Amino acid sequence: MKTIWIIGFASVLSFCARGKKEQPQTQKAKMADQAKKTIYDWYLIRKANTTSVFEAPAVVRAPHASAGIALAYRGRITALHATVGAKVKKGDAVLDVLCPEVLDAAAVYLSAMQRSVVYKARSERLETLREEGIVDQSRVLEQQKSQAELGIDTKRAAAVLRASGISPDAAKSLLAKGSLTLRAPISGVLTELSARIGEIPDLGSNKPLARIVGESKGRVEVRVLGGFPKADSLSFIDNAGKILALNPEAISQVQSADGTWLLWYEFAKEAVFADGLRGRVRINSAVQVFEIPQSMVAEQSGKITVLRDRNNKESHIEIEVIASTDYNAFIRGPLAVGDRIALVQEASRAGAGAARAVQQTGAGAARALERGSQDD
Repeated sequence: MKTIWIIGFASVLSFCARGKKEQPQTQKAKMADQAKKTIYDWYLIRKANTTSVFEAPAVVRAPHASAGIALAYRGRITALHATVGAKVKKGDAVLDVLCPEVLDAAAVYLSAMQRSVVYKARSERLETLREEGIVDQSRVLEQQKSQAELGIDTKRAAAVLRASGISPDAAKSLLAKGSLTLRAPISGVLTELSARIGEIPDLGSNKPLARIVGESKGRVEVRVLGGFPKADSLSFIDNAGKILALNPEAISQVQSADGTWLLWYEFAKEAVFADGLRGRVRINSAVQVFEIPQSMVAEQSGKITVLRDRNNKESHIEIEVIASTDYNAFIRGPLAVGDRIALVQEASRAGAGAARAVQQTGAGAARALERGSQDD
């Protein structure tokens, strides 16, 4: 009996000693597992309204609203009919120029037209005489050749006149006046006038002698890093605050140089604008779009993801970043009001300093979301 008691007591001592040895190992294992875990700072997704407002700088492209006046041939300025700031209508005289080459073309054209009448009558007469056997066929062919050469001179002179903005029918009046009048190609305001009486402008310069700015139909051009979300309504706001509705459908083109997108929108109602009018485009999107800190967005296997918590089930979901600022990102994806998304930091490398940074980021994000709710 004594032997049994001694054996039992020894077994108890052995078990206690073994427990004392294993306890530190179990604690170390738990600490290691805890170190592998991550710190989650959760943010509740909220939206103040059902729409998210996006804005981007924009400019109106109306190429027919601006026009320049330039010389096609060398000449000397003889008169100015308008000054900078004057309102002109299409066809109004702006300046006069003495162009010897254009005047020569007008003289050639008038002479050729007069000669062509004589040549035509002579050709018909020779054809009649040939049929009667009085003249040879060679005489007829020679006359036809002269008539064809005259037609070439007529066309060449007419081309010079048209290049100068003169109808060939006005060649007679041009010769009588002795100078070429350059007229306003559009209605608008004369914003530039570099011509001076007595000067001979350099034809090699790309700068026009005068520039007129008016208004015409146009499109709104927007340059963005990515596409806008689908819009319920879209408007253009000029720098004066005037709001004009746009058609939501856009024509888009990716720029190979920098990867940006150019989008062009038409105005919902027909109107005229000055070329280069600046403003911004505002888009109201019915698609759920959320604004979150950029630090919440991660990349996994080439996909942009966030860590979502829905009904206490965590999962990485793929999202689309529509736009971004220095601190925040605008995203859309399989998210809904009430979901939570997380900023993840590895505990083994983050430490207390990272935890404080997470808390500061969370506070800033909360303030940003609160401001967004108030703005909406």
